[in-house]
Amino acid sequence: MTKLFRRLTGAFACLLLAAAALAQQPFIVVASTTSTEQSGLFPQLLPAFEKDTGINVRVVAVGTGQALDIGRRGDADVVFVHDKTAELKWLAEGEGVRRYPVMYNDFVLVGPASDPARVKGSKDITTALKAIADAGVPVVGIAVRDRPEALARFLARNGNAFRAIGADDASQVQMAMGSSGVPESFVVDGKGRILSQVIGPINPQDVASLIAEVKAAR
Repeated sequence: MTKLFRRLTGAFACLLLAAAALAQQPFIVVASTTSTEQSGLFPQLLPAFEKDTGINVRVVAVGTGQALDIGRRGDADVVFVHDKTAELKWLAEGEGVRRYPVMYNDFVLVGPASDPARVKGSKDITTALKAIADAGVPVVGIAVRDRPEALARFLARNGNAFRAIGADDASQVQMAMGSSGVPESFVVDGKGRILSQVIGPINPQDVASLIAEVKAAR
């Protein structure tokens, strides 16, 4: 009985030591927007970071406002968000320490070879979209989980070249279109059917095939 008790005690002590070791493994929490999490950035960065530092990273994917709120509560060590005005206000309120630009939007316009709005060669997406709107070419936007104040700031800063902007607060339109995150581009025919979808930035080698699909959709 004494030997059995000692064995059980030793096993229990080993379990306690193993549990304590697991509990002591350092980790940080990253509150990220869903688009950043879905972009594939973290699988590229986190393994190298964890290998170099021994620190485990736990990612919580939510909207920008929610991510900032999580940081405000002290439940995250790092926030990845994309609303510069809200970020600067958050920092000014003493909720964060430092801000680092990490990613930038990459806008690419693909259209018919006839170029009805004469935007070919334009280097400014805002000017190009305004030219398209002025030419009477309808451009419809979808605000996916965008807060009204953030959308209003974006339009005030860049101008409103959209025929209409629909609110997709529950991501229903996004999911119905098969969208997994931004940036994404769709080729839609005159009947509203999606003919092609490109997830992520459009690469130079994609342009020719996309132009062909746009021509076919006319």
